[in-house]
Amino acid sequence: MRETLEDLAKRHATPRAFLRGWARVMAGWMEESEFRSGCPIATTLLETAPHSPRITAAGERALDGWIEVVAGVLARDGTPPRDARTRAQLVVSAMEGALVLARVRRSTRPILDVAKMAGD
Repeated sequence: MRETLEDLAKRHATPRAFLRGWARVMAGWMEESEFRSGCPIATTLLETAPHSPRITAAGERALDGWIEVVAGVLARDGTPPRDARTRAQLVVSAMEGALVLARVRRSTRPILDVAKMAGD
């Protein structure tokens, strides 16, 4: 996922374009899986954290990596670093929740809505 985000960050100059690109990728993955997919990291962490310190630490590193990429996109657009990290964490959290809603509703709309609202 981090590699996907890094690629999107290179290809999209603005946070809005980056977020919309990310949403299109996630929506495509959900449609391809007929809404059976989701985030394997989230599923694993929900079942194991904090009982397994090793899995918890690995999940934290992965999620922090995603947040770092998103924060970098926001920072290069002028958002102060501290605000960029906080907003990036909110965006990643919203996208993770949108995956759950998309799966339950069998619709890409929640994913696309996150990009629209977070990018404005």
